[in-house]
Amino acid sequence: MTERKTSMAKSALNYSLVTGAVIIIFSLLLYVLNINVYENDILGYVSYAILIIGMIIGSKSFRDNELDGFASYGQAYGSGILIVFFTAVLVSVYTYLFYGFIYPEGLDEMLRVSEEKMYQKGLEGEQLDAALAITKKFMNPVLLSVSVFFGYLVWGAIISVVISFFIKKEPK
Repeated sequence: MTERKTSMAKSALNYSLVTGAVIIIFSLLLYVLNINVYENDILGYVSYAILIIGMIIGSKSFRDNELDGFASYGQAYGSGILIVFFTAVLVSVYTYLFYGFIYPEGLDEMLRVSEEKMYQKGLEGEQLDAALAITKKFMNPVLLSVSVFFGYLVWGAIISVVISFFIKKEPK
């Protein structure tokens, strides 16, 4: 095995920047086109699809270009986790800036949609008021960006477990 040309972290950072940029552009495109992502769950999943594609391309590229075509499960998993981590940092900072400065009224829209969904699930009266009070406490740019960060990390770790099985390639 030859020496690595680029560190795993540097490779992951490069793919994270691209992946995060695509997620941010997608989000801004929805905003500019005035598409309400809060009422359409499928649009929320598109960001995770972009993340998965970035993880696959980035981990495969690291394996093929930096590890001479071979990667253990741990190397593939590590690459995926680093891509998720750096992407999560980038998207979390964007989330803070977006809801803190660009579209702060989006928080009110999220709260309105949350209220509708709670009502549809049968919450009424004091139950609904209590649930909304708790939800409202978390509807600020800081806590939202923190939840985005940890959401990406948790789902990314799970996704990386699966992806790594397909990326790993041991020498024979």
